[in-house]
Amino acid sequence: MSRGKLKFLTELARCGIEGVATDQESVVCQEIYVGRAGAFVSYSSLFRILEPDQSENSSQRFKPMRHLMLRTIFLSWVLVLTTITSIAAAPYERHLTSESVRNAYFLGRRMDQKTGDFLARYTQSLPLPKTGPHIARIQALTPYAQVVLRATQDQGVGTVSDAEQEYGASPDLFVVRIEIFSTPTYFLPAQCEDLARQFSTRAVQQDVLKPLKTTCTHLYSVPHSSPSSGTEVELQFDVAQIASAPITIEVSSPSGQHVEAKFDLNKLK
Repeated sequence: MSRGKLKFLTELARCGIEGVATDQESVVCQEIYVGRAGAFVSYSSLFRILEPDQSENSSQRFKPMRHLMLRTIFLSWVLVLTTITSIAAAPYERHLTSESVRNAYFLGRRMDQKTGDFLARYTQSLPLPKTGPHIARIQALTPYAQVVLRATQDQGVGTVSDAEQEYGASPDLFVVRIEIFSTPTYFLPAQCEDLARQFSTRAVQQDVLKPLKTTCTHLYSVPHSSPSSGTEVELQFDVAQIASAPITIEVSSPSGQHVEAKFDLNKLK
């Protein structure tokens, strides 16, 4: 049990939830902050309604009712906290249902702020270095995010049925994409094989993960075999390799640069 939850339960017990606190302690406890639920449970009104008069008989009569109602409130908030914790720790979707594919497609087709905000969680942009190549952007794409992204690139010619067929025809992959650009102090090699030898790319979850396939695409090619100004390196992983846990993408360049991008897959879809 975390320190925050332990503190929360301890405060609830002090406030009479367990029926062991004194009347004085219960009355002065006006509010309890429910940590992860992000709300306040106020007992002030409840105590005013159930406030016993000063006679001993009346006090004894109201005390069981007060404890029963407070215990009910306690159990309700435990349920809320448990639900929130479960949602926060939900694993990303390795295998999409037809409904998930449809939801992802329509999210991508919105082409609005909601679409941009969603995809931004799967992308990290990196600053331009003083020297050496620019490792500009790193993406970590779950199967759901891939459907969303493809829908944004569809140019309006595809349909949700096309998205379902395309998803069903392909294996479930976890995809990492890394964009690297030439700078005035460094020109990328023209051949992907040369780039792969010069740059080190790794995906790490406790151990280094081995990709099923690594490819590269020239983003902006210069004619006559001149160095490309931009290259996208793509690493494909079987989703069975990727746990619902933080993952770190590491890239090292021949000029000594080393960058990392971290994504918490517990918080991604």
